[in-house]
Amino acid sequence: MKYSPVSIDDAKAIAEAHGLNEIIVWSFADGEGQHVTTYGFPAPHSVAAAKGGDQLKKLAGWPDSEWGAIPRINPETLRMAAAAIANARAGRRGAPAISNILEILPEKLRSEVFEDAEAVLLAIGFTKGDE
Repeated sequence: MKYSPVSIDDAKAIAEAHGLNEIIVWSFADGEGQHVTTYGFPAPHSVAAAKGGDQLKKLAGWPDSEWGAIPRINPETLRMAAAAIANARAGRRGAPAISNILEILPEKLRSEVFEDAEAVLLAIGFTKGDE
């Protein structure tokens, strides 16, 4: 079998199968070295898992340049954060939470909610997906 690092999607599948909020996979392959993959959900768990992965790297003596894993904003996380913000705004006006709230928002408000969600995720330690 050819070596390939454990993907974030694989880590996510393990976390979901076992009801975990965070998972850190530290893998080894002869001739290939070590690899650390992290996954966490919701957002604060993603940051915590990334920091935990860095602690493993530190313990294993990895060079400083290999530390500093910062979770990237992905479409799923951004959408969930935006929906939470939209529902919180509506809730302040007495409306119940709506599962498809993003689909029913006017485009201008929807864009603002996504901008707010991105700002929150960046503030808690995420980086933009393309960085």
